[in-house]
Amino acid sequence: MPYTHDVGGSSPLAPTTVSELGWTMRIAVTGANGFVGSNLANYFHTLGNDVLAIVRPHSDTSLLDPAIPVFRTDYGSEDELAEALAETEILIHNAGSLRTRTFEQMVAANVVTTRTVLRAFNRSPKGRRLVFISSQAASRPSRGSEQVTEEDPSAPVDWYGRSKLLAERLIRAECVKEWVILRPVPVYGPGERDFFKIFKAVKAGVTFRIGRKEQYLNLIHTDELCVLMGYCCELEQAAGQVFFAADGEVYTHSRFMASVAEILGVKPRDIVIPVPLAVIAFHTGELFERITGRSTLVNKQKMKELVNVNWVCSIDKARKILGWHPQPDLEGNLRKTFDWYRRKGWL
Repeated sequence: MPYTHDVGGSSPLAPTTVSELGWTMRIAVTGANGFVGSNLANYFHTLGNDVLAIVRPHSDTSLLDPAIPVFRTDYGSEDELAEALAETEILIHNAGSLRTRTFEQMVAANVVTTRTVLRAFNRSPKGRRLVFISSQAASRPSRGSEQVTEEDPSAPVDWYGRSKLLAERLIRAECVKEWVILRPVPVYGPGERDFFKIFKAVKAGVTFRIGRKEQYLNLIHTDELCVLMGYCCELEQAAGQVFFAADGEVYTHSRFMASVAEILGVKPRDIVIPVPLAVIAFHTGELFERITGRSTLVNKQKMKELVNVNWVCSIDKARKILGWHPQPDLEGNLRKTFDWYRRKGWL
């Protein structure tokens, strides 16, 4: 069995492997071509479920199992989506954008698209539950390593977080099916491209951080996210709830970088970027975007996520309600990720 999950035997609701629940569901995944979406689609397909991958017209589907049927749409037609979702029982809505040039574009990608998908699924005669993949960014930064909970008031710092929070509110207000909202922290694993850029930089002999003050964060490997998603799709007590998705451990930026360096077998130079210099760089990146029309990772929105900000949340709610007990293994999972990058010729 390719996906197993040790839950410590603490809850009768939590099996050792997801497949022991005996699920056979008709599941549709929007945004199924990307890193998270493809992993979710492949995972549920592997467990024997009837999976439909929903992607944009010209999306690269190379990360998807070729046996999974693909439906292509620009998410502009509610009728078209309603027809595609007519047999769907569980809809995992993952489609959206992380980076856009304007807030209006972010709202179009993450809120307007959600409204169209939601209204189409509301019409599904067999639709039972919508699971929305939101983000930790829809919540708020933490004070140092202090854990934020789902009940804490949201205070997003950037366009992405604001758009995800608006989409959450839309689902709460308009979804006529059962719904679950999942807020993943940064997800890593085979196929992820932003973490790949970190691997490349470290392999080139450089680790970096902004300012000398330590930064605290959460992470989750895609395998753990898939298991938690399974619980959100099936367990009755998940309905109407919001859950953070993390592996339960608090990491520091320094530990993460040191782990990557150890796996790569390098001793990189640690570069500390002074905060004022980093701010200038982010503003310069913003100017470059405006001139070229190209989105980058260095802009004012990204600055709000990274400079003097910590992102730490609690998963006690998922532990208590779902009986979910992840087993953190940063170094082991980073090694699996590196091995995938190497096999695919990325590194």
